[in-house]
Amino acid sequence: MPRSILTTKTGKIFHEETTSVSGKKLDRWQQDQTFYIKNESQRNWGAYDNEYRRKNPTTDPSLSPIPESEFRGLDWIKDDTYAGPVRSGTATFFVFVPSNAAALDVNDAKALEGQPVIAYVDAATRLPASVRENGVTRIYSYSTPPSVPLTIPEDLAASIKRGEELKAKFNAAPQKEY
Repeated sequence: MPRSILTTKTGKIFHEETTSVSGKKLDRWQQDQTFYIKNESQRNWGAYDNEYRRKNPTTDPSLSPIPESEFRGLDWIKDDTYAGPVRSGTATFFVFVPSNAAALDVNDAKALEGQPVIAYVDAATRLPASVRENGVTRIYSYSTPPSVPLTIPEDLAASIKRGEELKAKFNAAPQKEY
C-alpha cells in the first residue's frame, strides 16, 4: 500500500515515485502512452506499451499509464458526479460522489462523512484536494514545477535504445512462413 506518491510532469514525460508503507520505492517513468517501472530491488526496467496492455488486459491501475486528466483513479469526477460547493475555512471546494450526487446535501456534514467515496476539488485551482475511498483518504499537495524539463534516467534511456535496436533487427530479419 502506498504511503506517498510524488508525481512530476513536464511536457509529455511523467515521473512517479511511490513509497510504500514499508518504505520500499517504486520508480515509474512515462513517455506518451508507454511507461516503465523499476523497484529498488530490480536491475532492469519493465516496459508497458499499448500493445502489451492490449495482449495482457488488467484492472491493476499500476500497470496503466497516467490518464489524460493526469490523476489516477479520478476519471469518475465529471459533471454528473458533482454534488455542489462546500466552504471550509477560507477555501471553497467542489464535492463529487460517484452516485446519487444530485441527492446529496453538501451542507450536511454527517451526509458528507457517510459517503464511502467522495472527492473535494479546490474551486480556485480546479485541482483535487482530497479523496476518500474505502476508508483511505488521499491528500493532494502541489509544489512549484521544475525549472527544466524532465529527462528519463540514463539507464532507462539505454534500455529503451537496446529494445529499439532488438526490435529493428527482428523486423529486418526474413520472416519464415509456415
